[in-house]
Amino acid sequence: MSIPFKFARGFLYLSALYVALVTPSTLFPFIVGKYAWFRGMVDLALIAFAIGLLFYDGNGAMWTRLKETFRKPLAITVSAFVTLFVLAGFFGVDPAMSFWSNFERGEGSLQLLHLFAFFVLLVTLFRDEKDWRRFFGWLIAGGLLSMAYGFLAASGTSGFLGSQFSEGAGFRFQASIGNSAYVAAFAIFIACYAGYLLWSRYRHRLMAGGAWILYGTLVLMAASFLLAATRGAFLGLLAGLVVGAGYYVFAHRAWRRWFAVGATVLVLTVGTLVFFRDSAFVKAIPGSRIFDISVTAETFQHRTIMWGMALEGWKERPILGWGPENYIQIFDQKMDPAYFKPGEGFGAWFDRAHSVYFDYLAETGALGLFAFLAILAALFWTLFHQHKSAQSVPIRGGSNGLPLAVPKALIMGTITAYLVQGLVLFDVLPIYYNVFSVLAFSTFLFRKEKDVLSSQHRSSWAPATVAVPLALLALAGLVFGSYAPVVKARAYISALQTVSEVNSVDGFKAHFNPALTHWSPIGQEEVVKYLGSDISNLVARGDQPEEVARTLVAYIEPHLFSNNVRHLLMGGHFSYALWENYGRKPEDYVRAEEYYTAAYRIGPTLPPALYSLFDLAMKGGQLEKVRAVGNEILRLWPDAEDVKAVLATP
Repeated sequence: MSIPFKFARGFLYLSALYVALVTPSTLFPFIVGKYAWFRGMVDLALIAFAIGLLFYDGNGAMWTRLKETFRKPLAITVSAFVTLFVLAGFFGVDPAMSFWSNFERGEGSLQLLHLFAFFVLLVTLFRDEKDWRRFFGWLIAGGLLSMAYGFLAASGTSGFLGSQFSEGAGFRFQASIGNSAYVAAFAIFIACYAGYLLWSRYRHRLMAGGAWILYGTLVLMAASFLLAATRGAFLGLLAGLVVGAGYYVFAHRAWRRWFAVGATVLVLTVGTLVFFRDSAFVKAIPGSRIFDISVTAETFQHRTIMWGMALEGWKERPILGWGPENYIQIFDQKMDPAYFKPGEGFGAWFDRAHSVYFDYLAETGALGLFAFLAILAALFWTLFHQHKSAQSVPIRGGSNGLPLAVPKALIMGTITAYLVQGLVLFDVLPIYYNVFSVLAFSTFLFRKEKDVLSSQHRSSWAPATVAVPLALLALAGLVFGSYAPVVKARAYISALQTVSEVNSVDGFKAHFNPALTHWSPIGQEEVVKYLGSDISNLVARGDQPEEVARTLVAYIEPHLFSNNVRHLLMGGHFSYALWENYGRKPEDYVRAEEYYTAAYRIGPTLPPALYSLFDLAMKGGQLEKVRAVGNEILRLWPDAEDVKAVLATP
């Protein structure tokens, strides 16, 4: 393999370290650094690969490999899904958001295109078992670093972010992912890789040093899984164990009786623990939260509400949906009144339906969800088809005739666990990355064609028509998808950390301008939202000179997004604070009312919009408007006692 292709492969190995990165110098430290690193490594791999195609592929071997990649069933379905995902964004309600996403999520079409390139490069470049073994080693290393970070944070080590053991019963392990909900699912994938390496490399040397490292990895993943206490992943693990073991037993009939006994014991044990979940014995078990499974739990109730809203949104745009990253638009426009309980506060703004299936349905429509399911159908079809056609496969770079039952069981069990936990969780990079890795490995493991380098003559122009645009797109991705977001996110955090040094309005502007006016296509909405919130709080206190308060509002107001409910509400809060604290000028009141009304038009069932109009009308003495808005609130929430009390007052 030529040097550029080796570099491309090396960048793919390095990409596995994304999960261990935490960047306190950026907004959303658990997210921004991860996707910037992942995208950067993929872009560098693409550039190296393009250079290889142009100058180091004289016999056309790699060009042939690349073309063959797109003939594989899994590659075809993955390509179809990515294409429909991007089209859904292009025809969605906010194409820019669908493509670029934001700091907090780092997803969208840009991310999926990088994942697609990652998948294609893995399939094209990793042709030997030793390539995959080495890659799994890097994945395990990234996982171990991630867990090590989490334990250092949990022990209270200075400089490490995350939940701590000292939180007591509320502690849930976050690793370096920053969200315990995904640690458990991530641990399942890492355990799968460790299991494969034990089988493929150490099954005849179970006491070798490398095997003990893998045993330790499995123990650490199990501990992390329990400490994360994620119920969806727990149910997924149970389903994965049953399906994976069931498939293995299907190929080895002698084990069927033991499988039946083991599955029965497992179900009865878990069922008993769930039934007695409130007992002192069960609660004393580390990670016992995973047994607290009930359809009446508040988190589950919230999810069912979000799923209903996703269905309502899908009915309006059934073919390609609202576009990736646009569930928040559905939430704003079609919020179910059942989500809000007067007297308890509004709660969180949901930008996801919290289900892989409902998210894809609402955001990419029926076509997108069907394409996603087609990938999984192609994978499972391949697994069962290979069972009928072959029980082993010769793997170049490893031993000949490796039996496939174990890796098939591992893949089937892991993907089943992913599918089950996906019922109540949406995908993020640590999950996406591993799903695409498993799909690429499955494409390699169950290939039909012989792994022989082609030396056939190739045309001189065909690779150039692909390689040159590919390199340019990768360079653009490196700049706009990795470099720019990090610079913008760091600029805001840096300004926030040193804002105490500012002693004038002009100084304040100069201080935040590098973040607010930076050209990154990612993150502007969030910088405006967070900076605007700080300015709103400052103005609401009323302890600044009027000129200063109005200058600060005038500074941030032009940057508000006119189609964003949170920005519109913020604009209303600005004007309301100016009206209340600085002379009650009519123009401020009118401006506040205009902002709140605009937010209400977008989200007619959003409590923040309705209550803002209600409070403003009360303070302004507009009794007819108070009654009108109050009656609308009571129509949606008949038990709103605070509103009843106001309307009952003469």
